[in-house]
Amino acid sequence: MQLATETRMSSRHFIRLFRQQSGMNFPEYLQHKGIELACHLLIETDNKMASISKSVGYQDTAHF
Repeated sequence: MQLATETRMSSRHFIRLFRQQSGMNFPEYLQHKGIELACHLLIETDNKMASISKSVGYQDTAHF
């Protein structure tokens, strides 16, 4: 895991600390942040839902 390497921690230690501090694992955190960004973009821009869903990592708008 690149973040663990950059912080000079083992992956296991980084994952444990991340979960301890955030209350979620890293993939859950990324998904949560993506949804937050998508909500902001849906409210604040005129972008289409398909474009926004792709910009936050969803390949299929139906799963968004």
